[in-house]
Amino acid sequence: MLDFRRSTPEDKQWIDEVLKNSKHRGCVYSFAQTYIWAEKYNTQVCRYKNALLIKGGYDESYYMYPVGEYDIADVVDVLKKDSEERGTAFAFAAAEEWQAQELCEAFPERFACEEERDSFDYIYLSSDLISLAGRKYHGKRNHISKFLRKHPDCSYEDITPENIEQCRAAARLWFEQNSEREGIGDELEAIERALDHFFKFEFVGGMLRADERIIAFTIGERLNSDSFVVHFEKALEGYEEAYTVINNRFAAMRLSDYKYINREEDMGIEGLRKAKLSYHPHLLLKKYYAYEVTS
Repeated sequence: MLDFRRSTPEDKQWIDEVLKNSKHRGCVYSFAQTYIWAEKYNTQVCRYKNALLIKGGYDESYYMYPVGEYDIADVVDVLKKDSEERGTAFAFAAAEEWQAQELCEAFPERFACEEERDSFDYIYLSSDLISLAGRKYHGKRNHISKFLRKHPDCSYEDITPENIEQCRAAARLWFEQNSEREGIGDELEAIERALDHFFKFEFVGGMLRADERIIAFTIGERLNSDSFVVHFEKALEGYEEAYTVINNRFAAMRLSDYKYINREEDMGIEGLRKAKLSYHPHLLLKKYYAYEVTS
């Protein structure tokens, strides 16, 4: 069997090195994703030669498509053997379109690939989220103006060693206000893990302060040379328009050097999908589930 295990903070260096020259744009490969969500998705990693292999699912039901330097025929052989030794399924989840094509070209008629719409990443031009220019963003500009009229004391600040515990307190209050929502505990745990290692993992984050408290926060990280991924964006109850404000302020203050901003998937949640589409993504990054149709 391959040596799959939960990632640790010490794995960040080699995983980042593997990812550095890859051509992926999806959020699923970032080190943070493998670490902060490990409990919920049973995410495990393995270093195989110069590639990163990832598997997940409580029933160990899928592998992620390999990333780094690899020979796909070799990787398929070793993962097939690994799945047989474990008695688990052999399939690839969240493969990007070029990955699905690579797999099917290497193994004609062996794999079938199905679109996973709920896993599509929403990728935006940073210039769009910063300027909010044109008629299509008229409503967003109105939201910001309305919010600032109601809260003229509102200010933006980066997450720093001096205020990070205020961010943690805001996250816990957000959890209390939404405690009946399914999966909310898993999300708070992921946020707490991100805050625990915020500076070591080189996260970047921002907060909004109004009414003498933190009312919204956001956390993300560099994905590659031209892309940033936003992992969390939360606002307290009664400050719903703060989502639009922190989205815009954070992009303007910290993300202007990136061409793209990946705001992850919508998980099939209707309200989340509507919200992400309302920002007019530059690209919906397609994902596929690839499974064997022949043995």
